[in-house]
Amino acid sequence: MSDENAQYRSKLLAQAKSGGPGRKKQKGTTSGSLTRGMGSAYKENQQLAGADNPEAAAMMAGMDQADLQRGLEAASEQEADIASMREDLVYAIEEDGFPSPGIVEQAPAQHIAKWHAEMIEWRENLIESEVESEAEQSTSFSLAPDDPLYDPLRDRARKKAIEENLEPLDFESMVFMGYTEQQVPIRDNFNVTFRTISTQHGMWIEMMLTELSEYSAQYGRHWFSLTQVACAVQAINDKPIGSDLGRLSKKDQMEAFKNALDERMEFLGRLPGLLTDELIVHHAWFIGRIRKMMAGDITKKVGNS
Repeated sequence: MSDENAQYRSKLLAQAKSGGPGRKKQKGTTSGSLTRGMGSAYKENQQLAGADNPEAAAMMAGMDQADLQRGLEAASEQEADIASMREDLVYAIEEDGFPSPGIVEQAPAQHIAKWHAEMIEWRENLIESEVESEAEQSTSFSLAPDDPLYDPLRDRARKKAIEENLEPLDFESMVFMGYTEQQVPIRDNFNVTFRTISTQHGMWIEMMLTELSEYSAQYGRHWFSLTQVACAVQAINDKPIGSDLGRLSKKDQMEAFKNALDERMEFLGRLPGLLTDELIVHHAWFIGRIRKMMAGDITKKVGNS
């Protein structure tokens, strides 16, 4: 390992964090803190005093007590962040198949931060591919690479332009309210509000899917995606597309849910097929943003981050 990558763990810093080694106060020191006193701001003197990282120890010795405490707290938070990133990387390598960039357990902090960012990008690209594959099977678009028809699903430039202006998703809303919403401006004078589908509603839709066994697999996939859109879309241009489904979540309310969902499906059925296909694509992108939020740091903004 080169000198620029070498990691030093200061004994004096550890003493400052822990309250000192339990020795009596000596001349030129402050009990439970870094070496202080005349000349302590010089790295040569810190090296003689036994600091593993003389430059850092000298810099901290020159701080006043308030600045020193803030510096120690920031260092502790950074150390915890790096430890968390190491855990994420080990999990991604062992469980998700992320190509190992090196020995994670022994790598310096700057490598861990860089590898973690690469892992997040790798995971997001993986989610993008999965979302595209799922949406391909659920629309009437012809998605052959040589197809001359415009394919909005693969228009990543447009997708990126839309997502840059979105409000961030709210993870806490999913926990405490049972859903999160996001308004998506698809084009001028056409914005759609998507809401996550509850577990109960998703199970009911899956039960309804079993009734389509006599139809083709393609029809079943298209019907399933369109039904999910009917359930997820709350409003178009701020106007509701049907009655509120959120109030229907108890086991004995399944029939009422199906009736309310039929009302929404009738609304979508009157729209042109190309438009409902576009709604399927945007719902897939919406689900992709949810997956990214769940896969990465849940405090990170997803949409305009």
